[in-house]
Amino acid sequence: MLPPGLPTDQKRHNLDPGLQHALEQATQDLTEKGFTQLRDLFSPAETASLRAEAQALHREEKLIPAKVGRGRERIQDLSQRNDSTLWWKETPETEAQALVFERWNQIREHLNRSLFLGLKDFEAHWAIYPVGGFYRKHIDRFREDDARILSAVLYLNPPDWKAVDGGALRVWPEGLEGSECEPIEIQPLGGSMALFLSDRIPHEVLPTNRIRYSVAAWFRR
Repeated sequence: MLPPGLPTDQKRHNLDPGLQHALEQATQDLTEKGFTQLRDLFSPAETASLRAEAQALHREEKLIPAKVGRGRERIQDLSQRNDSTLWWKETPETEAQALVFERWNQIREHLNRSLFLGLKDFEAHWAIYPVGGFYRKHIDRFREDDARILSAVLYLNPPDWKAVDGGALRVWPEGLEGSECEPIEIQPLGGSMALFLSDRIPHEVLPTNRIRYSVAAWFRR
């Protein structure tokens, strides 16, 4: 588990009160369980704008089949995952992306102040799962590279998404002394974001019954 954070009377840096409260809860969750879910991080209109970008790129066949591994060992393995991805540029290309960058930077700064994580930047890609799409249980940090500290998944699904549509994120939270607990399923609700420790939280994407839209990101030191 993570170490305790700074005193609660630290400077709040003019965050929106709703976001401030959500980040305080997120800090507690990350400390105790190693994962959290930020609900309603983006409005339905903001989420729809991002989803429209993803859909346009999908129609234009800009996304490519995802791979597993790193460097020369990176391969396509359909037994492990079958989503398609496209990496974001280092600077936002649209107003919708700029809002995401702004919100993520607010999250990064808050967690650095509260948990001393030393997060410097982030990397991200679109991730679209077809009907029947999945990603088997894994962790996100590479053995030879410890830059990734926190993993984030921003969901862009439409507002009528239901549990029967599948595509939930199953995570195994931390227990005492880092032991693995019973899994918890996080529904991929549009506008929400899952956030968890990249090196210590196993997770998987359960099969989806609809096309599932998201942005996967990693906060790095």
